[in-house]
Amino acid sequence: MQISNMILNSAGYQETGLLFTDLNFSISLGTGAAVALTIPGNSAMGTFGGNGPNRFIAVIKYGNGAETLPIVWVSENGVASPPGGGAFGATTSQLNPEAREVKEGDLISFYTDDTGVEIGVSLYAVQK
Repeated sequence: MQISNMILNSAGYQETGLLFTDLNFSISLGTGAAVALTIPGNSAMGTFGGNGPNRFIAVIKYGNGAETLPIVWVSENGVASPPGGGAFGATTSQLNPEAREVKEGDLISFYTDDTGVEIGVSLYAVQK
């Protein structure tokens, strides 16, 4: 388990110099069905924030061997699903998020209609 090592540069923006972590997950995602990852609560480092659940930054990477990103819908504690039609509507799914804060026990659901999609999720502990 690696605690995130993000720092602010001289312009005040976060640098992306993350260290390797030992909490990594991957899947070759099938088409047309949502698959969930449960964020683990156990860690060699114990509870990071003292009281309450462990929190993490989930860094999510998507690939399919092509030059363009696959379309993957992601939902926290719900079932990811694609849009319902040609008009805007409320949804609990987000398109290809790159990093989100999550806590132990959360379910992160992934959905795609694309073929050959591979997803990697790396968790970085957040101290609060």
